[in-house]
Amino acid sequence: EQRVTLLVAMHLRGAGYDDSWTDAAVRRLALEADDAFEDLL
Repeated sequence: EQRVTLLVAMHLRGAGYDDSWTDAAVRRLALEADDAFEDLL
């Protein structure tokens, strides 16, 4: 249930990725998404 909540809360962040994102922004997203990171992409 927590995983679904996290995916719903963060689903637009991963979809908004483009070349202007810094490496730090990608690392921050991966850190905050934790195990759900690959599912966001």
